Amino acid sequence: MKHLSTTILLCALLLLPLAAIAEHADLKVWNERLAWPNLEPEPDRHTPRYTDGTLLPPTITGDVVLTAADNPVLLPSTTRIERGASLTLMPGTLIAAHEFAALQVAGTLTVNGSDNAPVVFASNELHPENQVWNGVLAEENSKV
Repeated sequence: MKHLSTTILLCALLLLPLAAIAEHADLKVWNERLAWPNLEPEPDRHTPRYTDGTLLPPTITGDVVLTAADNPVLLPSTTRIERGASLTLMPGTLIAAHEFAALQVAGTLTVNGSDNAPVVFASNELHPENQVWNGVLAEENSKV
């Protein structure tokens, strides 16, 4: 009994490497255990519907009138209509907003759509996960 603990320790030292070698033989087991990043590239989800058109500037400081002849009107990011300035959208105008774009109104926004030629605000993204934009944000004392 005096050498039992030594015998157990020797067996453990001999068997543990054999168990590790046997487990390493199946690489699938280790690949599932490891926390490696997914090295497969993500698909490009930025798929704009329109790439050419009339770009809205980041800031509108005067009076701007857009018609169907300007279509599509691209809203690439946030456009701010300053106080004292105005943006008028005539019938048939199409506003195509990029992902997370917004139209901030501190001045005046006039939308003159009709039943036959509505003014359309739409996403400029084809991929459903990117069809989000921040909308029209009206500040206090603005006119929409």
